[in-house]
Amino acid sequence: MLLGLILASLLGYPSPLPSLLLNPRSPQITVNGSGLQSLFSWLDDSLDVHADQGDVELLSVQYPSSSFPTSSELFALELVAGITTGSLGLYAGHEVAPVLMPIFSAGAGTGWFAFVSFRTPPDRVVVNVYDESGQLRTTTVSLGGDRSGIGFYLQNANGTFYTQDTRNPGARAQALWYAGTGINNGTLFFAWEDQALAQGADSDFDDVVVYLQPPWPGPRTTPCERTTWGVLKARFR
Repeated sequence: MLLGLILASLLGYPSPLPSLLLNPRSPQITVNGSGLQSLFSWLDDSLDVHADQGDVELLSVQYPSSSFPTSSELFALELVAGITTGSLGLYAGHEVAPVLMPIFSAGAGTGWFAFVSFRTPPDRVVVNVYDESGQLRTTTVSLGGDRSGIGFYLQNANGTFYTQDTRNPGARAQALWYAGTGINNGTLFFAWEDQALAQGADSDFDDVVVYLQPPWPGPRTTPCERTTWGVLKARFR
């Protein structure tokens, strides 16, 4: 994918990345329709949307030492199914009422990508967003951020939905995670349902789909086990 080539070039990291194994989500969430499977069949023909869902709600960034760099691209995201309305961003998953930090806004289409940096001091998140041709579109800086519990949200006229199930209406899954295979080893996909069940959600999970590539080696963006937002158990490899 375009993002993988750009990230490897900018950071000097080899590609493909090492395999990333996820604990399976249990039970697997029903995915209706063929849209998401068709998309994955094009992007990663080994993924089964019904059987390969990972047990993930938050990500954690682990450095090989206790010293955090003051400036480093920690991970990158690419839209493989764009945003027509609303926005997508990240939040600190350990906080009771987290501040929403936008990444992509309405109109960000397929192929748009972003580099996300956690920097200090002061603690802040820097996001640079590019369009499909590689032109810088926006740079945003948000104070705060928690690299040990990175959650993502999707916000639109239907509400705000989170990668942590317990924050969603009815504690329902609104985002499903998948580990890339083959040339996508070491990467993640997360796929969104943009309506709540009570609002008539069709549960196709193909409304917004994001490809996430962490830098490797060096700082690692690592899946965390699914849990309530009050109790986080990070899995470090």
